Amino acid sequence: MSSSYPGAGFARAHWALGLSLAAMQRLDEAIAALRRAVELSQGSGVQLGSLGYACAAANRRTEARELIERLEASSRQHYVPPSAFALVDSGLGDRDGAFGWLEKAYEGRDPWVTGLNVEPMFDPIRSDPRVQDLVRRAGLPH
Repeated sequence: MSSSYPGAGFARAHWALGLSLAAMQRLDEAIAALRRAVELSQGSGVQLGSLGYACAAANRRTEARELIERLEASSRQHYVPPSAFALVDSGLGDRDGAFGWLEKAYEGRDPWVTGLNVEPMFDPIRSDPRVQDLVRRAGLPH
């Protein structure tokens, strides 16, 4: 990925690009953009979680699990939003794991809970009745 375009050094720009590419199922490109976002953000939890989701969606399950370990290590040093873990578990198809993290996200008022109905990374688990119950409790449109 070239770094000659405006904003090339901004983690959020790479993250947004990675999210868009993941939503379009252009997973190899998404992973490259998200890796750059993680690098530029020095390991931001949500960006690590997004990368973990993309790796899982690309069937790179070992990499996704390694990113969960990295999130766990990071959480011992500073706050990592529960939604970061939920994203990876969602990509892995681990509904119980994702839902457990989403409950923690809801209790902790993690802003990612507001995206349960629209964020494509939650598509794999959205049909789970527990998620719909959480959407209702959070007062989100359903």
